[in-house]
Amino acid sequence: MREKKTLIFDWGDTIMRDFAMEGPMWKWEKVEWIPDLEDQLKLLYNDYNMVVATSADHSGTDDMIKALERIGAHKYFNHFFSQKELGFKKPDPRFFQSIIDKLN
Repeated sequence: MREKKTLIFDWGDTIMRDFAMEGPMWKWEKVEWIPDLEDQLKLLYNDYNMVVATSADHSGTDDMIKALERIGAHKYFNHFFSQKELGFKKPDPRFFQSIIDKLN
């Protein structure tokens, strides 16, 4: 059996619309999917190890998961990472290297 390849997605304006409201997204009055993305994730989910990662300043990993849960997007991802957990922000290569190291 071959190992699944991993896809890493950004969060804001990639999975969910970023309305640039104050505070963590899960507390925003309005949250929504990027149009048509859910259909694409349904096609990818079974064939790939799905990761979502963010450099958001207002949200740690738990905050990101809570926001994804509001639209049901969390179920398409196997792993979640934030710059607060990793200690590095994009575009620093250490952000991505930390994810690779954590996933072995």
